Amino acid sequence: MRSAMGKLLTVIMAAFLLVFAGYHAYRHFFSDYSTVDVYRYTVYHTATSHGIFFRTEQSLAQPAGSHLRYAVEDGEKVRVGSVLAYRYNDALSADLARQQQEAQKELTMLQRVRTMLESSNTATVSDLTRNTDIALRRMAAAVALGQYDTLDELTLQLQEEINLGSGMTGGTAELNSRIAELENQTERSISSEAVYSTQEGYFSSYVDGREGQYTTDSLETLTCEELQQMLTEEYPAQEEQLGKIVSGPEWYFALTIDSKEEKNFPQGSKVSLSFSGGRSGSVEGTVIRFAESNDGNTVMLVIKGNAVTEDTVSRREAAVRLSSDSFTGVRFDKQYLRIVDGVKGVYVDNGYSVKFKTVDIIYEGDTYYLSRLNYTGEESLNIFDKLIDTKAELYDGMPLSDL
Repeated sequence: MRSAMGKLLTVIMAAFLLVFAGYHAYRHFFSDYSTVDVYRYTVYHTATSHGIFFRTEQSLAQPAGSHLRYAVEDGEKVRVGSVLAYRYNDALSADLARQQQEAQKELTMLQRVRTMLESSNTATVSDLTRNTDIALRRMAAAVALGQYDTLDELTLQLQEEINLGSGMTGGTAELNSRIAELENQTERSISSEAVYSTQEGYFSSYVDGREGQYTTDSLETLTCEELQQMLTEEYPAQEEQLGKIVSGPEWYFALTIDSKEEKNFPQGSKVSLSFSGGRSGSVEGTVIRFAESNDGNTVMLVIKGNAVTEDTVSRREAAVRLSSDSFTGVRFDKQYLRIVDGVKGVYVDNGYSVKFKTVDIIYEGDTYYLSRLNYTGEESLNIFDKLIDTKAELYDGMPLSDL
């Protein structure tokens, strides 16, 4: 009797397992839904163009004259009475003064090296080797990018690392000898006349005669066609002028792009600008205005920034590489977006039921959205979820067996 009962229970259990397995196999192969993975995705856009700088600026009344040596760099802030340059009696004196200026830079660097060697915080040989490699790579990158104006500074940085290494391994006699030589060279007196600033702001040695024409106020009515005409003109420096003063750090850069790229740089978005042959690194700005061309093929963008560099105070026309902000989030196709009671979300496979998870859309592509990354929240979409793809009407908590 017990044996017959055991056999009956075994048959019942086997039948149950067979039905259970068959049910899930049927669901897997014949159900009316499938699942779609979501994944982490980063998107950004770039465009190349030409543009024009607009600033509040005024040329200085003083002429450049002959045998001039500037005492300030382009982009340096000056006040009324600041020394802008020195005039010399002849070309030889001006050349000697320039040599003195370079010697002073090297002297300052070597004195810093000697101070570091005499301190107890001297870097290790491995640190110096790494720093020397970094300096070499920076020089190579500057050459590759055509940023030749930065080579002098990068060369000094490399020399500093090399001198530190030499001082640690071979003593400081040669270092001290070079310092004494430079001190003697920089102490020589050369007769000159100082030229003072009559305005306050950011100095630029570049004057093109458009300072009163390409103003920030003119941007309010500037059309795409007018900008295109400006880009065909040349802007040679007026060598007879001493320079100009930019009144504040704000600048505006107007450029044109293909109308198809407009959506990649919406108004109010942050962008990065890298200038071809630039004397400094990239700068950040904000798109503040659009204007479409008459034929609809081109769009003018006006970008506002306040980073003061040699490029932003001195250049008038520039080739530029425009880059948008990057966006990283959970990517999902637009067809899966649902709005329930005014809340945006998607339906995901929650094991045995359907779950509605909210999305926070940070970027819209042509066929997809990016939702803000959320690794821990149970109510928001994350990269581990699987979207439900079905023609059936879904609701939160719906059993998957009903599909």
